[in-house]
Order: sequence, then structure tokens, then C-alpha cells
Amino acid sequence: MKKSNWSVLVTLMCAFTLAACGNTEDENNHDNHDNHAHGENHEENHENHNHGGEDLAAEGCEHMKDGPSQAVTAAAEASGTLEDVALAHTRVDITLADYMGMKGGFVRYEAAETGDYVFFVDSDVALEVRDDADAVVAFEEMGVAVDACAEVAVQHTIELEAGKSYKIVLGPTDAASVKIVSEHAGEHAE
Repeated sequence: MKKSNWSVLVTLMCAFTLAACGNTEDENNHDNHDNHAHGENHEENHENHNHGGEDLAAEGCEHMKDGPSQAVTAAAEASGTLEDVALAHTRVDITLADYMGMKGGFVRYEAAETGDYVFFVDSDVALEVRDDADAVVAFEEMGVAVDACAEVAVQHTIELEAGKSYKIVLGPTDAASVKIVSEHAGEHAE
């Protein structure tokens, strides 16, 4: 009898423990789903995202497809004022200039934070980043194919320093324009 009472007591304790826990996992998943919902105002909702590495490509694809977008024109020469393409969560539509007998040109990128930046590009156009001393900044990863959507051909990852201005050299290419979305990878770390 004592063993039977002990079994009943253990069974009841387990039942109470499970009941107290309830559907915590389901509730957390529901809360995370609510925080992940994309509304019309992505900038506001972006604060609630919990991005991992795979979601970074989805983020790049989303902005490449749906914008918002900003049109800029690349300069034919590296001197003078270059248009800044460091626009968070924005597709930048760059009209290319006549460059080296083809199309290409120069734009500027001002890094807001230090860390890795991922550039999502709609075509596999030649792309180079130079610092303020005109030295080439090496990509950590270059020309990685993006399977998450058809709108992004490749992504390039590069480490940039906060407050520095970089020159992006595009082309030469046959394309008249190129679309780029840049994302700070640090915002997307878990």
C-alpha cells in the first residue's frame, strides 16, 4: 500500500508540474510570431525582429522586392561629391554612368556602426570597396549566391568601421543600372 500511495503522489506531482507549465512554448512561439510580423512600417517592426544568419538573406530579399527604394546616380569620376548609398533597410536603385567604355561608376557608403555589412546585389556586377586612402578593402565573402529569392543574385560581406566613408566602385558592366540592399549583420545576430 505504501508503494501505491507513493506512485499516486509522484503521478500527481508530475501532473501538477505539467499543468503549471501549460503551453509556455506555444505562448512564446505566438509572442515571437507577433513580434516578427511585418507591417507596412517595416522600420518600426524591425526593432522586434530576432534575426539569425539565414534571416539576413530573407531581409535582403524583402527589401529588394518591396523597397522602400531610393534612386541615385553613380558618378563617372571618383572625385567630387558622391551619392551616399548607406540607407538602412532600403533598396538603392543606382543608375550607372559611362565608365571605362561600358557602364559603372562611383558611390559613397558611410558606415554608421563598426561591423560586418552584407551587400545584396541584383546582378553579379563587379563591385569594389575603397577606404578614404583609396586602398581596396577586402571582402570577407564575395559573390555568394542567394537562393532565398530571384531578385538577389549575389551577396558580399565586408567589415566596415563606424564613421568612415567608403567609395564603392561599380563595373565595368553592360548593365545600365544596379540595385543594392545593404544590411548591418550585427542587427541580425541572435
